[in-house]
Amino acid sequence: MPTKDNPPPPPAPDAHEDAEALAQTIEALEGILRTFPQDVTALESLGAAYQHAGRDQDAVAVLHRLAELLSQQNEWRQVYAVARSILQIEPQHPSAGLLRQSAVENLRLQGIDLEAAAEPSPPVRESEARGPGLTADLSGELELGWFLLQHNRITQNQYEAAVAGLTESRTRRRPDACLSLLDELARLPGMDSDALVGFLAAETMTPFVEITRFELRPEICGLIPLEDARRLGVLPFERIRNEVMLAVLNPVDSDVSRMVSRHLGCKTHVFLTSPAEFHRAIEQLARPAP
Repeated sequence: MPTKDNPPPPPAPDAHEDAEALAQTIEALEGILRTFPQDVTALESLGAAYQHAGRDQDAVAVLHRLAELLSQQNEWRQVYAVARSILQIEPQHPSAGLLRQSAVENLRLQGIDLEAAAEPSPPVRESEARGPGLTADLSGELELGWFLLQHNRITQNQYEAAVAGLTESRTRRRPDACLSLLDELARLPGMDSDALVGFLAAETMTPFVEITRFELRPEICGLIPLEDARRLGVLPFERIRNEVMLAVLNPVDSDVSRMVSRHLGCKTHVFLTSPAEFHRAIEQLARPAP
């Protein structure tokens, strides 16, 4: 019997909802790659999404494109990791074997042995674990970028700069990183982030909230560990009975709110906030108690 110390488990994921969300993610990533065929982050995410959907041959084709692109950029550590991922799916893949061997030889010329080359985890993954039951999925951020591009709210150069910043933050695994495309866009010179947030609120019909106007109580905001909240770009800021008000930086990605609902075991209501408001709230919560 559920008790205070032994709460009931969160509801099981809806398989139909998950399959539908995965199909939408794949469609969005395919659209991005039609416009930006050399987008490394989109190729990584699409390869992982295909694998998750059981489309191994499609995954191999995308990963092969990624490995060849990385080899042209002399990113041999990543080439080795991607080729290894291909060979795990299709052990006899001839081109992957050649790419792997080429990576080994080029790394050896740099004084890097095979064991050192194998240390980094393969960059191809749908998401990165950030805590029990919580993940930061970059495909949702790419979907937001595509949404803004389609509506002519950002330029191709702005999109590419924001994705580059997002990729760097993920690669360096900075503890203070916020894996949010909107946050990266807000940092770009000349970007009117308030106008961007206003457009997103209106277009997605997501109410805007200035979360620092609320009393940020640790027992509510702490429902998600602060580091996870920062990385995910989400923050619980109020609770009414068993329903949580959730501030987000990406109103396009409904997977995040569903994931948080499952993690908390309760319904969430989504509100859009600005990157500036979000960071002010995080900084306020991170200050030691007096």
